[in-house]
Amino acid sequence: MSARIAVLLDHPGAGDSRILWSLSALRGAGYDVRLFALYRFKDALSNAPIEIGGVCVTPVWLNDSDIVPMPRGLIRVLSGVRSAIFRARLRQATPPPRPHTNSSATPHQVPINAPPKSEPDSRIGRVNAALGTLFWHRALARTFHPAVSDFNPDLIIANDLATLGCGATLAQSLGAKLIYDAHELELGRNNVGDNLAEQIREAFERKFIRRADAVITVSETIAERLGKHYGQPRPTVVLNAPPALPEETEPLLLRTNLGIPDTARIALYLGSMVPGRGLEVLIEATAMVDDIYLVIMGGASDARMEALRTVARDAGISPRVHVLPPVPSDQVHRVFQAADLSVIPIHPSCESYRLSLPTKLFHSLRAGVPVVATPLPEIEALLAYLQTGVVAEDFSAKAMAAALQQPLTAKTENSLSPYSREAANESYLRAAAAVMLGENVAFERLPHADAAMLETSLDTGWSPRIGPLARALVRLV
Repeated sequence: MSARIAVLLDHPGAGDSRILWSLSALRGAGYDVRLFALYRFKDALSNAPIEIGGVCVTPVWLNDSDIVPMPRGLIRVLSGVRSAIFRARLRQATPPPRPHTNSSATPHQVPINAPPKSEPDSRIGRVNAALGTLFWHRALARTFHPAVSDFNPDLIIANDLATLGCGATLAQSLGAKLIYDAHELELGRNNVGDNLAEQIREAFERKFIRRADAVITVSETIAERLGKHYGQPRPTVVLNAPPALPEETEPLLLRTNLGIPDTARIALYLGSMVPGRGLEVLIEATAMVDDIYLVIMGGASDARMEALRTVARDAGISPRVHVLPPVPSDQVHRVFQAADLSVIPIHPSCESYRLSLPTKLFHSLRAGVPVVATPLPEIEALLAYLQTGVVAEDFSAKAMAAALQQPLTAKTENSLSPYSREAANESYLRAAAAVMLGENVAFERLPHADAAMLETSLDTGWSPRIGPLARALVRLV
């Protein structure tokens, strides 16, 4: 009978490439694998996939009101208090009624300058966030427990901090082993502050990472950071490497479909369009290089996509900038093959971004597309090792424009095999097998990650601050 592995995820997971290939790798190795995916809206369960990557999916639903356990009477009292505060603030903010000169007006019309209906006090939102973080793993453990216990796994893989506490609780109660897969540096994420909720997150990770039998993560610098910060054995690196290109594949017809002249070069950015990715600066740089047409493709809200188009219009290059929605994951390689160069303009707006080694970099290298990148430490070290690509001198539009104008080559002087999907699968499966056998997970640094690079990239004085209140609260749950 094959070993059973439960994979925990705090979202449906259909578009998560790391989840897709890791599930396929485990299934291909002969394990009995099941994905337990969290849904926050019960109506969405009717559209939940039966399987992802050939692996059975068990959808579970979490009611947000169950995150912080309280007696129903107390919930009603708190809701009443909050409503009373809101009504009081609304009365204070609403000016006294003016005489009605229009006979068609009614005495109950709301003044046009009345404040919008919203939360009465932002402090309530901050308290809710802190409490939600504090009780989140308990709520997930209660939600996942019936389904996971029926499956009775030998190994639980918790993806990201959102499922780490839940995974640790389930592993302890079911007698299973635990692997923590940190998809990014959780404590250095974008838009993270030093408020109580974030302090609790750090205390949570510190508490539960020590219960994991092994930790894996996505880059050498993040592995080094996690190991040193928590005083734990250094995590194993499993890259977000894409699969090998199909033998017969045709590039996506970007040039034809978008009407880009044959004399122009197509610069491709593929990935999330969230702030901090350097896209505004990239558009400014494109305005300085006449033969570049920029294609920005990825997930974003309509408002965010329109904001980027506005930046292009303001720069006077709207016809040369195309902001497009993403393509299916099995078509990504065709997009890269259609480009003349791939741009990775990420800015170090947070520590997780600064230490990133994004999937798009490996897609570019596999597709044979030259890379232009900002000077992030691990990206720069990898391109230097491979002796390919161009790294901008700094993060300014002028430096990026200068990099775009340099001679580019896709040729690599060293082998890409350590950075392949096959190598990533091997590392992932080796970690799973070692944990289930009760052995230590051996790791080998990737060729580009020499000691000098790691020491230099991490010597920044970065360290999240944790107060005594956060530590005390985490000990209680």
